Order: sequence, then structure tokens, then C-alpha cells
Amino acid sequence: MHPSEKKDNRYTFLSVLDNVYDDLTQRILNLANLNPTELRVVYLLKIGVQPADMATILCKSKSAISMIRTRMYEKIFGKSGTATALDEYIQNF
Repeated sequence: MHPSEKKDNRYTFLSVLDNVYDDLTQRILNLANLNPTELRVVYLLKIGVQPADMATILCKSKSAISMIRTRMYEKIFGKSGTATALDEYIQNF
């Protein structure tokens, strides 16, 4: 697969997510300034990917995925919270 095809597939995937989930990307970015990895975690949470599988997909350790989710909770809510609380929020967002 040519690199430009991968890029096209990624944008198609994001476009479908935004269409299905009411402009998910913009809505989440309105809440917090998330980096690209954090946005990928949001997308994966939204489609029901388990954290252990996220670690594989994103080439991170399970503990790194947990820490990313915990930091994201703090970015979005401005207070400490758990990775699981973030998961529930994103799934209902």
C-alpha cells in the first residue's frame, strides 16, 4: 500500500467517525487541547477498543495507555480522575 493510500484511509476513517458521532473530533477538541495520540485514544475508546488492544495498536505499553487516559481526564475536567471514568465519559459523549 502506498503511503498516500494509508493517509487517505486514515482521513476516510476520521470522516466516518465524525459523521457517525456528530463531529466527535471538534467536540472533544472544544473541551481540551488534545495531542494526536490522545485523539487516537478517544477514537479507539469511542469504537469500543479495549485498553490492552489500544496498547498494541498504538505501540505503547498498557500502563502508558492508562496514564494517557488519566491525563486526558484531568485535561478535560480540570481535576483528578480515573482512566475508567474517562472511558465511560467518551463512550457516552
